[in-house]
Amino acid sequence: STTLEKAKPGPFYLQVSPSVCSTRIQFENQSVFIVLNVGKPFDTKVILNSAVSNVICSVLFGERFAYEDPVFLTLLKLLNENTKLLGSPAVQLYNFYPSIGFLFGAPKTVSRNIEELNAFLETFFKEHRQRFSENNLTGFVDAFLMKQQQESRNSHTHFHNANLLFSTLDLFAAGTETTSTTIRWGILLMMKYPEIQSKAKHLSLIKVF
Repeated sequence: STTLEKAKPGPFYLQVSPSVCSTRIQFENQSVFIVLNVGKPFDTKVILNSAVSNVICSVLFGERFAYEDPVFLTLLKLLNENTKLLGSPAVQLYNFYPSIGFLFGAPKTVSRNIEELNAFLETFFKEHRQRFSENNLTGFVDAFLMKQQQESRNSHTHFHNANLLFSTLDLFAAGTETTSTTIRWGILLMMKYPEIQSKAKHLSLIKVF
């Protein structure tokens, strides 16, 4: 979206942002380790998608979901289904020939899922507007709302409701599947090459201690 494309990271962002994200990631890791320590087989795609999505939720809204939360599971379902459908032959063909879209169900499913995602996010935006306080900014959405208030008289502001929605959707769409897939490949490669896993573990311990 326009705001994210034109924004340039300033010194405050460069100093604070990595620290904030790192804290959220470390906190989420604790929940992942609880699942790993149960001692039962698990689907890495499910747990990693949940963890990555929760980090994004934490950065955006200042809160996370329990992995079994029905609202959270619905969110993941919509995101995963759209990611899969957008790469399907039907949607690719529709992108070139929209006039024959009525022949395929996939484009309609993608549009319906986006509408549900929009409704999900609008609910969160409404809650954040109701309890908004400049003295207690919990995440990206609150920071956006604060800037929106500051520029309420600017008719050319980029901090409008549509940009809030699109920016939030962009962060979900671009961050969830790509990150979790990269981590899964990393896990698979370390399982295949245990010597690399040992080196990575050794380097991480040196960095921590």
